Amino acid sequence: DTINTMRIILSLAFIVAALMKIFGAKPTKKLFADFKLNRAAMVLIGMIEILLVAALYIQNLSFYASIGLAYICTSALFRHIKANHPLIKYIPAVVLLILSMITAVLLLNLN
Repeated sequence: DTINTMRIILSLAFIVAALMKIFGAKPTKKLFADFKLNRAAMVLIGMIEILLVAALYIQNLSFYASIGLAYICTSALFRHIKANHPLIKYIPAVVLLILSMITAVLLLNLN
């Protein structure tokens, strides 16, 4: 069904992003340097993303998890703006924000 499809899409995207943060992938390190955030912040955000992905599959937490993922995307957007990045760099955060919010609305309507 639609909600499970959205969960899977969000899970795959956020797990890849989280692993890039946790293992310090070069492009992610550069991005966080632009954001003026250190390695500890990068790892912490990656770990939070993994916890939120896991919470997507817990019935009582899934709505809140999708809101948490949307919050991370919103924060990333503000960081991109502050760092004066070109619009092309915003695309992943915008897409994941939209998907997170759609998931939240679907989950809210489910209950």
